[in-house]
Amino acid sequence: MSADNGIYILKSPSKNSDIFEYRVIEAQAIDNINYEPDRADGFNTKELLTYFGEAQIFFNQKLANDKAFELESEIKSSIYGGRVLEYGINNIDLLLPFPEQTLKNNKFYKNQIKNLYDEHDNLIVSMSDIVNRLEEISKEIKAIKDESGLSLAELLSEE
Repeated sequence: MSADNGIYILKSPSKNSDIFEYRVIEAQAIDNINYEPDRADGFNTKELLTYFGEAQIFFNQKLANDKAFELESEIKSSIYGGRVLEYGINNIDLLLPFPEQTLKNNKFYKNQIKNLYDEHDNLIVSMSDIVNRLEEISKEIKAIKDESGLSLAELLSEE
């Protein structure tokens, strides 16, 4: 009997920046993500959400690879318990951002936004938090400019 499983690293462009998002899962029958495609890049939105919707999101390929190797090690160490990894570790590249429904509706994603850590300093950070803070700063700068009547260059000059 075939295990029909593997570890899959899904790489997708982030919707609001030029960085990539990586999601890592162990799954069976991964070919379902291409069944009856409804996206321009040949993937099925519902199946992408089903397979990868609750996966942890990495913004660094090395960390995604490390997660994949960790999963592989767990599976191999349990081989006598009946788990086999038939297809190994595979990469899947999306040309379009990951379906937005997950970003809005998925509880796991919402919790992850709260708990996402900076890969280098373990600080609590999320892309959403960064974008929101930049928008706040922009509003604060505009208010200061309007109140002072000075240009941004004049505000930033050291004189």
